[in-house]
Amino acid sequence: MLKRIISALILIPFVLFCIFSANNYFLLALLVLTSLLLCMEIFSIGSFQTRLYLVIPALIAILMQFAAAFLLTSGKISQLIFVYLLLASVFISFAGTAALIALRKNIEQALVMLSVSAFSVLYSGTGLVSFYFIKADFTYGVWACLYLLAVIWIFDAGAYFTGSLLGKHKLNLPASPNKTIEGLIGGFLFSMAAGLFFHRLLPSVLPSDFSGSVIGKFFNNITLLTVFTFFLTVIAFLGDLTESLIKRSFGKKDSGSIIPGHGGIFDGIDSLIPASFIFWIFLQLFK
Repeated sequence: MLKRIISALILIPFVLFCIFSANNYFLLALLVLTSLLLCMEIFSIGSFQTRLYLVIPALIAILMQFAAAFLLTSGKISQLIFVYLLLASVFISFAGTAALIALRKNIEQALVMLSVSAFSVLYSGTGLVSFYFIKADFTYGVWACLYLLAVIWIFDAGAYFTGSLLGKHKLNLPASPNKTIEGLIGGFLFSMAAGLFFHRLLPSVLPSDFSGSVIGKFFNNITLLTVFTFFLTVIAFLGDLTESLIKRSFGKKDSGSIIPGHGGIFDGIDSLIPASFIFWIFLQLFK
């Protein structure tokens, strides 16, 4: 528990610094590094430690995705070109991995390796690119990023502490056998409270033009904010279950050990990745 708290006290201020930085370079660098490490971690979970050369096409594809995202937000390319580059990155990962498998004659588990490559690019790259877009694409997007992190972190913390203190009834989920009904309810209640906190706080501390922005309209609509916060928490919970399922299918308890007390990168942001993608899509529709 002490390692978990110390890690959080170190990482959270650093992440907030990158988000609140005046330009997007710090956040972009953080997301690129996190995505690359996550991609390598996913390959490691897949028990391909002795064949980590297979991750090279996926790493190239992820760099290509972030480069395309930066060019799009800088006005250098159109949205259509960005979509083409995303599709090309997935093809590069898939075809590159297939070529390496063929050249090295590692045809056993070829389908699994190809699936891991495609998944790592779509999950590690596209998911975190979405988080970058939330800040870079929208006026006051920094507050949307903060809301997203707060809802997810508070859900995780609330579920953990409520489950530890009051948990008696197991959810009986094979992928995550220690989760309890009480913990899940506690996590949902805490995350909903976090959403309402942003509803009350932001309009009172930000300039008057905040209310007219896409982000401002979202936070000012309490019904929409409450419903979406609940939905976002469900997505975060499913993201956590997905990661647990992947780990257990390969017989792993943690995705890694890079974050003391938490495990690996995947363990730390399993909920954030799908939630970021869903939130970005929602904000695009909300325009």
